[in-house]
Formats: sequence, C-alpha cells, structure tokens
Amino acid sequence: MVTAPRGLQGVYICKTDEGLMHEGMFQLYDIVSINNSDGINEIYKPVLRRDYASKYCMGLKNMGGLGNRVIESFIRSTNNCYMYSERIINIDRALAGYIPIMWGILRGNSRIIWNMIDSGRRWIYIDHAYLRRGHESGNYRVTLSGYSQNRLCNRNANRLVKLGIKTDRWRNQGSHILVCPPTYNYKVHHRINQWTQMTIGELQKYTDRPIRVREKPKGGKELNLRDDLVDCHCVVTHGSNAAVEAIIWGVPSIVDETHAAASISSVSVKDIENPKMGDRDLWLNTLSYNQFTLDEIESGIALDILIENQELYID
Repeated sequence: MVTAPRGLQGVYICKTDEGLMHEGMFQLYDIVSINNSDGINEIYKPVLRRDYASKYCMGLKNMGGLGNRVIESFIRSTNNCYMYSERIINIDRALAGYIPIMWGILRGNSRIIWNMIDSGRRWIYIDHAYLRRGHESGNYRVTLSGYSQNRLCNRNANRLVKLGIKTDRWRNQGSHILVCPPTYNYKVHHRINQWTQMTIGELQKYTDRPIRVREKPKGGKELNLRDDLVDCHCVVTHGSNAAVEAIIWGVPSIVDETHAAASISSVSVKDIENPKMGDRDLWLNTLSYNQFTLDEIESGIALDILIENQELYID
C-alpha cells in the first residue's frame, strides 16, 4: 500500500464501523508526489481526460437512498474505489487530488459539493435524467462540476431519436403562470430559502397574470404536470425538471442560469410577458448526450461522451 504524502500522515479523515480510520489505510495516493507537474496537479486542468478519471475519480456512496448502484457502475467503469460521504470527516484531506463522484445533494454530499465549488476543484454530479427520467427507466444525467448541463453542445440527434422525444409547437397563448418551487433540501443546499416568496413578489411587479404554485409531489404521489400546463403562459422555476418537460410540450420557461434549460429560456422574471423560446432541436440533442443508461455508465461510454462534449461546446 502506498503511504500518504508527507504532511498528511497521522490525520484521521474517515469513520468506519470500527471507528476512526487512519489516512494511510486508504489507497488514495497512488502517485509519487503531489507536487509532480505530470501527476496530481494536472487534475486541475479545465479538461477532464480519461487517464485522469481512471486514476483520480473517487466514488462517494451513501448510507441509504437509491443512487448507490449508479455510483457503483461509475466506479466499475474507472476501476476506482469509494468512500461513504457521511463518514468523511476532513473533506480536504480525504479527497485530496481526487474528483469525487456523487449522487444528489443529500446524505453528506451537500457539504462536499460546496467544498469543491469554494475551492475551485472538479467534481462529477449524477442525478435523475432530463428525458425519460426515473429509476424505472434507468436513465441518469451526469454533469462535470455542475448540477445540470446548461451549455449547448454541437451534437446530432442520434441519441434523441432512440429516446423517442418529440416536441409540441411553441404556444404563444396562455393565461396563468406556473411557479414550481424547490424542495426544502434543495433550498437549503442552494442557499435560496426565500426563493418562492421572492420570486412571486418579483413576478407581481411585471405581470397581472394569475400565479399558480405547484409543489413537488411527495411520498410517491403523482400529479400530472400536463394538467397544470393547460392554458399556461410560462413555467417559472429554479432547478425543477418541470421546465424541461414544459418546454418539450411547448410552454416557455424562466429558470436559473444553472438550469439545463437556461440556454433556450429566459433567466429573469422581467421577461415574464415575453419569455424566450429558443431552438429546442440542438438543446434536446445536447441533453441526450449528457444522460446515460447504467450499462453506458458501467462500460465507460458515458465518460467517453462527456470527455468528447468538452470539445463541442458552442457557447
């Protein structure tokens, strides 16, 4: 086993069922020196490469939830090891030189994501897909250092055709505005606790249209989004995938700039009376090349496509 780099020995970084685990017990440091210009420092380059991923990705599983099987598939694709997010005590030392792979923002992942953002480090985020989403469909989005793919890529429609996604015509009529607020955990993670009240207040400055609020269904309860979109003028949300579905069905949206629909939507409520209606073809092609099946993740196809995408950004 490789010894931890000088200066990090003797630091306890992670809990196990047996108690505290010493850093030297992890095979985290499989390179000669953290100061080697051909080694660990390369990880901070803006372009992710397969040799980095195979060497430096670290899967972060959770003690619960349904995302572990997706993380396990990614780990197998890169032949890497994993930790449990909840058991990490010192993030900087536990993940020194590694690109963490995480599912969602819960169970210890939130603090790790913010650590990556605040320190300018790279991370890989996995969650439900944009199109044909849900564990039942077996499609998952994978994003490099972000929550969703909000930049367009010059991609063809091959993967979109396989998903069978077709769009309805853009609507230029509608009466009400549909606001889809974030969940409690989402608001806490993104530090937007007053988003709903503030957004409704801002909307009322620029429109007299009736405003409906659609909370995310809880406890497996299904509410048909299409029912709320009947005679809808625009969907307003921070990060909900409801905007993606609405746009496919022809209803424009206003979203946060980090949203997957930001490239073809308005990002300010000031545009509520004339929301942007962008080109959906290239946008949907882009989304289809940023979500994958479990088989594609485990075989390495997903990682190869993500690496290719970095050379195909349009904006």
